[in-house]
Amino acid sequence: MLPLIVTADGQVTLTPELMLHLGIPAGGTLVVEALPDGSVKLGGNGPANTLDAFFTLLDGTPRRATPLGIDEINHLTAAGWAGRLSDD
Repeated sequence: MLPLIVTADGQVTLTPELMLHLGIPAGGTLVVEALPDGSVKLGGNGPANTLDAFFTLLDGTPRRATPLGIDEINHLTAAGWAGRLSDD
């Protein structure tokens, strides 16, 4: 369980890891559902299964700043089939 501190104004700060897990960007909306047992259910307001979420799944950092273009993909594919790819 992750403890969060509530300020005197009733504000709670979410950790970056929790925001990533919930799929909430900075300035995004958090959906809260009050459950009958006194607990709450938190969720992001939007699709959690985005391409960005996939690429940051393992450690939270994007693998590439810009996506590959079709020419780069074709070049890498040809080099891979020819055995000319390095590990970096």
